[in-house]
Amino acid sequence: MVQKRHGLLLGIVSTAIMLLCGGALWLSWFSMYIHPEKAWGLTLFGLLFPLLVLLNILMLIWAIALRSRSAVIPLLALIPAFFLSGRYIQFNKAPEATGNGEIVSGKAGKVAVDGAVKVLTWNVGKFSAAKKSTGLDSWQTCADSVFTALRKMSPDVICLQEFHLDKASRINDFLKAKYPGWEQTSYTYTNTSGCYGCVILSRFPILGKGKFDFSHSSNLAIYADIETPSQRLRVYNCHFESYSISPERLIASLDSSLVRETENKLKHSIMRRPSQAQLIADDIDASPYDVIVTGDFNENPVSYTYRMLAGGRKDAFVEAGRGLGQTYAKMGPFLRIDYVLFPKDWKALDYACPKLKLSDHYPVATTLAPQKK
Repeated sequence: MVQKRHGLLLGIVSTAIMLLCGGALWLSWFSMYIHPEKAWGLTLFGLLFPLLVLLNILMLIWAIALRSRSAVIPLLALIPAFFLSGRYIQFNKAPEATGNGEIVSGKAGKVAVDGAVKVLTWNVGKFSAAKKSTGLDSWQTCADSVFTALRKMSPDVICLQEFHLDKASRINDFLKAKYPGWEQTSYTYTNTSGCYGCVILSRFPILGKGKFDFSHSSNLAIYADIETPSQRLRVYNCHFESYSISPERLIASLDSSLVRETENKLKHSIMRRPSQAQLIADDIDASPYDVIVTGDFNENPVSYTYRMLAGGRKDAFVEAGRGLGQTYAKMGPFLRIDYVLFPKDWKALDYACPKLKLSDHYPVATTLAPQKK
């Protein structure tokens, strides 16, 4: 009798846990469709999507081991994962040389395809994040190391976020020295330590440019109209609202005031990003050219902001990436917040995200080409 009661209690508790885990996973899916201004907390469920998927897989295994009919709960909860997991992990085959001149390298390196453009985006962390991890003694040394790495990756178009210099008046000369003969556009804010902002460098001619100032924010976005070998493209370099929180500080001290401060920062950043992305989406709708959207979105792939900008476009990682899509160095293997989105009638020939310890973000590089019609 006691054993029967224990079995019944275990079944009730197991079912309750499965319902909670399954419900949380479905909330993460709903977070893509509900504006954060209506329910900002849903974004946190979206942020936890990979962990919730793993948790529900464990729940399914547990239910099967217990031969419980409750296995249907995690099974149904995992349905969205079948459609969304590819945004976090990919098993694309590495491209190989075809023998007809189409692809000469399977890595994100030299590619010989008519009209191909290699695009790279990188949040360089104001050239300061590398000091602790690499021992670089100054932001200038870090900047030199970053541009050395960029030259090795040999992109055609470079989009940098959190670019930093001591004086805004030096930006043009600095970039010309690093990439002589290249076109450039930039926009920066100035503070006591210098200037910081976004930069676009292009091997091809830049025929037009623009910027987007975000209200009550030090983040921003810029664009450049670039004459590529195949057609004219508008390339956006976006840096949406940052969380501006320190997990290390929060873990070290769970003081109530710090917890409230962290909650307010989370709320404000989550609610601001969609309106910032909307500015870009509106400009995309008005653009006379096909567009490529790059940058640090500060959003995971299961989010309202990502869905807004990825709609009608391809994701370079989904199309050509391999393995886990992590682009942010500090928090786990599934945190992908840096993107290259491109037109549906183009294809990604390759994708690379080298784990360079020169910033708290990794660079994202992809070679894009128009599909033959």
